[in-house]
This record gives sequence, structure tokens and C-alpha cells, in this order.
Amino acid sequence: MTLEMDILDAGFGDSDGYSVLFDARGFGLGHLTTISISFLKQLFSYFLDGANMAIREINIINVNAVVEKLIMMIRSLAPRDLHERIKLYTKDKTEACLAKYPVDILPKELEGNPKLILQEMTESNEKKISRFDPGIWLRREITFAWTNQSRPLDKQNKKVIKLQAIITEG
Repeated sequence: MTLEMDILDAGFGDSDGYSVLFDARGFGLGHLTTISISFLKQLFSYFLDGANMAIREINIINVNAVVEKLIMMIRSLAPRDLHERIKLYTKDKTEACLAKYPVDILPKELEGNPKLILQEMTESNEKKISRFDPGIWLRREITFAWTNQSRPLDKQNKKVIKLQAIITEG
């Protein structure tokens, strides 16, 4: 899922942050027991530092009430700034969460745009991923390095930016 976000993301931090929506329908206690603490740390680290976009909030809808309590405990393992971004919605509160999103970007299964069907969106994303050019990441890194060169420097990040410029030019 996270790799898919990277590949399909067309912008580079142009907005104040993205709102990620997960549908936990079908996710139960059995699934939760298979998740390791190591995996959670990696996932939290990705959302904080690794994603090439700012994550404003993470909304998880259709959460089972028992699983919600367990996730609340797991959520406390997350760094504080990420902990505040994670919002859980049980089945009875899902509509309140979906009201935040424009109807035209939600799939039909979530009472959204009737033209967007989740299965078709999945197939479309799989096609995009299979045609993915890794050079896109390289070009974004070069753009990022040049953007960093125009920022005011302090003593600590001067060396890093010089290294990025050398890598970009070389």
C-alpha cells in the first residue's frame, strides 16, 4: 500500500498534507495478532519520514469496536506527532469521516462517485505500478536537491546540501 502511494503520487509536497483513508472492513482480531511491533515501527517511520508527501491525517473507517480498543493501545506506541494524526471511526461513525471528503473522489462502495468502482480502481493502480519508471524517483530527488539549495543554510545542514549538489551534478 505505501509503495503504491509513492508510485501514484503526482505532486511533491505541494499541499499542506494529504489525508489517508483506510477501510478496515473485514479486519479483525486475527489480523491484528499477526502484526509485529517491528512492522508497526517501520510503518510509523514511513508515515513520518519516508513518504514523499506530508501526511496530515490517517483516517481508519469501519473499525470493529474490540479492534478499536486494541489499536488505541498500539497507537500509543507511535511517536506523538503521528499519534495525533491517527483517527479511528467505528461503523456507526464512518459517515462523519466520509463527510470530510468530496463525493467525487470516493468510490461507489463508500457512497461516492458511481463511476469509481473499487475493483476497477485497484486494477487501474496495478497497471500503473507495472508500468512504473524508477527514473521518476531519481528525477524527484534531483528536484528536491535543487530546492534545498535555495533554502537558507545553517552550519549543520550545509554539508548535506553540498553533498546533494555534488550527487545531482555528477
